[in-house]
Amino acid sequence: MSVSDFISAEVKSNKIAEAIFILKDEKLIHGVFRNMNGDAVRTESVLPQAGYWVAEAGISRGTQKLGTVRLFVTPRYLYAELRNTLFTIIAEIVMTNIV
Repeated sequence: MSVSDFISAEVKSNKIAEAIFILKDEKLIHGVFRNMNGDAVRTESVLPQAGYWVAEAGISRGTQKLGTVRLFVTPRYLYAELRNTLFTIIAEIVMTNIV
């Protein structure tokens, strides 16, 4: 599996990820973001950080730094996932009390 296939699959399967970028020396190597339809599409530019929660981690092999991964999360997907989890927990509590 190539890096681009892996990143595209992560954005598709991860319900809270808005975009994932791989950078080397602050230059974009590979980027995938979620378009208006929710589909993962490749991009040639990094999103502006305004309005997103951004996490960044270095990629290294031994002592050599290979690049950086930048993950963008939007509250829209995060809150939707948290609501689903809350409803699941409430349903489980109700079902447990009925039985």
